Amino acid sequence: MELMQSWITPFASPDWYHGVAQVVPVHRLNFELEMLNMEHQKVMLDLQKLPKEINEALQKCKQLTEETVSCRILHRQLLNEWTQLKEKVRVLREENRKLRREQISLQESSEEMKMLCGEAH
Repeated sequence: MELMQSWITPFASPDWYHGVAQVVPVHRLNFELEMLNMEHQKVMLDLQKLPKEINEALQKCKQLTEETVSCRILHRQLLNEWTQLKEKVRVLREENRKLRREQISLQESSEEMKMLCGEAH
């Protein structure tokens, strides 16, 4: 029978707390170590990318802030124009009412003149 390398670890199983040490084969430890190394490499690569991602995010925030400021300025200008147009419409409506009243008054005067002229003949 071939002798397999192994390692005793108290963390391999909760059985340790019951007074039983568990034997973990070396090839399993090597596999777990390799998995941890790969995970560590991935984390380190992600960590190296982080400053670039942060810089890109900051640039995007800066761009969005500039766009927001531009939109606020444009909104303010449009709001001012809208307010001015609204006032012009109010003035024109009032003028239109006055002209209608004047037109009605002139029509009534014209009809009265026609009747007076008709009576005079």
